[in-house]
Amino acid sequence: MLDHGIRLDLERHSRLGFDEAIYSEGKSMAQLSALIGHAVESGARRLFTRLSDRQFGELPADRRSALDYDPVSRTAIYGAHALAYEHARVAIICAGSSDIGAGREAARTLAYYGHPSAWFPDVGLDAICRVVERNAE
Repeated sequence: MLDHGIRLDLERHSRLGFDEAIYSEGKSMAQLSALIGHAVESGARRLFTRLSDRQFGELPADRRSALDYDPVSRTAIYGAHALAYEHARVAIICAGSSDIGAGREAARTLAYYGHPSAWFPDVGLDAICRVVERNAE
């Protein structure tokens, strides 16, 4: 167990083939800093989800600089993305601009786990003509 009541599932990769994602919403700065510090010290890759701009901004500078942070998806990655597949095998299709954050979170999560994706951020599902128009691209 890490400080601040944190218990990571360090055996998840050996059991399931993928490591644990860190759900950041509601975590204190001390907890987030400890999690990032553990990743840096152990050399372990980590995916942080639901990490707000406020949380990221309040992290110590050395912790912020260690992360690849995307404010749209509210995800941060420590370490390199795994590349299991060269070409996209998954399409992420967002109905409209309101879905972009969730779509980006899905794309970055897939990339972290080695799966590139095809990204369609606003296909406009309000009218079939917009879907057909987008499909022609």
